Amino acid sequence: MSPNFKILVGFDGFTDSIYHVVEERKNADETSFFSSIPSFARRLEKAANVSCNIELVLETTRLGGNAPLMAKALLDKGASINFIGTIGDPQIESVFADFASNCSHVISLGPSGKSDALEFQDGKIILGKHDSILHINEKTLLSKAGSLLKTLWEESDLIAMVNWTMFPSMNAIWHYLQTTYNPTGKLFFFDLADPSKRQPADLKEALRLIARFDRSILGLNESEAAQIKALVGPDFPHNMGISEIVVHSKTSSLVYAEKSSFEVKTALIQNPVTLTGAGDNFNAGYCFARLQKKDYKASLEEACEAARRYITKT
Repeated sequence: MSPNFKILVGFDGFTDSIYHVVEERKNADETSFFSSIPSFARRLEKAANVSCNIELVLETTRLGGNAPLMAKALLDKGASINFIGTIGDPQIESVFADFASNCSHVISLGPSGKSDALEFQDGKIILGKHDSILHINEKTLLSKAGSLLKTLWEESDLIAMVNWTMFPSMNAIWHYLQTTYNPTGKLFFFDLADPSKRQPADLKEALRLIARFDRSILGLNESEAAQIKALVGPDFPHNMGISEIVVHSKTSSLVYAEKSSFEVKTALIQNPVTLTGAGDNFNAGYCFARLQKKDYKASLEEACEAARRYITKT
């Protein structure tokens, strides 16, 4: 039986609509979809100055957001989840109902964001509507959670705070938590969620704040790692004050820790069933393994396997 780790996860929540993009429609029942982002991009490029019509076919609508997807994966591993995020106001939205019922504590900060994910075999394009989360700040967190926040913070073995990019006030939230509660003695996990649209100064401050949390893990994909390397230069990855930096791609994953690096190669999934949420399942697998005190390479292997199972639904 898995250890009953107590994990606090926040702070987003999205209702995800997953779509395939029609490349050719023969009739009402026969359709072919764009298999790659470059092929879709070529169609869009041809539309410059002339416009075009794009047909989307809805695959499913489900709970989304980095926090709910990671928390759900950790629930499936047997962890006890305390969740804070945007999953409904005044009531929990139906798409999150089953998930919320399995959490130990749930605090909703407001209605969920909405996103349309266009999935291809080589990646995804997420079109987000973020109005419900743009103005959430440390005051929102305190007003919704109250004194319970201190209890959940203190009892947690792991605290995961994800989707930095979409919260303009996340740096202020992290600063508030650091100065109000003890930032040491437990494991912390952070996911930036593509910071390309944020100001470099804000990202530098985020990285500085992450380093001030004890035993901090920063999860990145290849694009995010390249952005941070361009920002901080030769200090990436070993001289940033962050305990563990994990970088995952389709074919390999690495962790930089203790002035060393550890790598696990993975087989490319040729026909993924779904991609939206793969990174969150990877992060859940890695964090759960680290909570079990597995070494870096074993933790990467568990993370890769968690992502593989999610992508292939096996």
